[in-house]
Amino acid sequence: MHSVSEPEVELLRRAAVGDRNAFGEIFERYQHTVYRFARAMTGSDEGADDVTQEVFVILMRDLARYSPERSALSTYLYGVARNVSRNRMRRDRRLSPLASVPDALDGRPSGPGPYERLLHAETTEEIRRGLARLPRKLREAVILCDLHALSYAEASAVLGTSVAAVRSRLHRGRQILRLRLSRLQIVAPHSASRASRPCPV
Repeated sequence: MHSVSEPEVELLRRAAVGDRNAFGEIFERYQHTVYRFARAMTGSDEGADDVTQEVFVILMRDLARYSPERSALSTYLYGVARNVSRNRMRRDRRLSPLASVPDALDGRPSGPGPYERLLHAETTEEIRRGLARLPRKLREAVILCDLHALSYAEASAVLGTSVAAVRSRLHRGRQILRLRLSRLQIVAPHSASRASRPCPV
C-alpha cells in the first residue's frame, strides 16, 4: 500500500465529479486486490464477486467525501471490503473460508511431477482449512500481512487498531496455523515456513 500520488488524486477528483472513465480506471487498478481479500475472507467466489461490487458501489457513492490526506485509497478499500465481507458472512452463515484462498497461495509453481502437484494441492487445502478455523480477528491479520504483504502499520490502519494489536494477532494466528499444519508431516515444513514469514514493516 502507498500514499495517494498526484496523478491518482486527479483521477479521484475527476471520478468524484462524475467522470465514468476515471472511475473505471480506479476500478481496474484495485478490483483484483479487493476481490482477493474478499475471497479469502468469505471463502466464496460468488461472495467475493458480490463484495467487490458492493465495495465499488460504496466508493462511487462516498467518493466526494473520501480524503486522500487521511488515508491511501487502498487502505480505505481494504477497510470497506472488510466491513462488507463481515456483513455478508453474518447474513449467510453457510459461507465458510474453505473454498478459495487468494492467488498468493494458488499461483505458485507446484513442480513438474505428479507428487509435487499432489503435495502442493494438499498444502494449499490445509492452509485453507487452517485459515477457516482461525478466529476472525486473527484471520484478518494473517490475510492482510502474510497474503497481501501489508506492513504492521498498514494493517493497523485497515483494522482500526494499534500496531501492537496487529503484531499480537498475527503472532497468535501464525502459531495456531503452525500447530494445525504440523499435524500433517508431509506438508508441515513447507506450510510452517510460510506461516512464519515476517510481516513487512
